[in-house]
Amino acid sequence: MNRVVLYRDTFPLHESLSFSSFIYKLDQADFFPYTLGIELTDSLNEYEMEFSYFPTPLLDRPLMVDAKSLDYFNLRYSEDTREVFLEASISKGWLWFHLLLWGSLFILTLYAAIISRQLTVLAIALICLTPLWILFNRGRQRCQRIRAIATKPA
Repeated sequence: MNRVVLYRDTFPLHESLSFSSFIYKLDQADFFPYTLGIELTDSLNEYEMEFSYFPTPLLDRPLMVDAKSLDYFNLRYSEDTREVFLEASISKGWLWFHLLLWGSLFILTLYAAIISRQLTVLAIALICLTPLWILFNRGRQRCQRIRAIATKPA
C-alpha cells in the first residue's frame, strides 16, 4: 500500500442501521462533483472506497482541476461495538507533488518578502497555501458527510 493516512475517525453506527444498509445509503448518496466507488475487500466487514473527480468547467479554477486530495477511503465495521472506523489517505506521489509545488511556491514568496522587506508579499505567501488547504478541506468534508450518513436514522 503506497498511501499516507491523513484522516482517521471512529463513529457509532445508528441503532436503526445495519452495516449493509449503511453501505447502500453511501452508494445512493450524491457527492457531486465526485463519484463514489465502493469495493468489498477480502474481509467481510471492510470496504475500500475511492472518489473519482469529474471536473466541471464552469465551477473549477485552473489550479483545482483534477486535483487529488483525500481520495482513498477504508471503512471497517466492528460488530461488537457497532462502530465504523474510517481512514482517508492520499497516494504518496500526489502528496509529494502537492508538498513540492505549494511548498516551493511558499518558500519563493517568503524569500521575496524577506528581500523586499514588505509584509504584503508575506500575505501573498500565505495566500499561496490556500489551495492546499482547500484540497484537504474538501476531503475532510467528504469524511464528515460519510459520518453524518452513518449517524442519521434510516
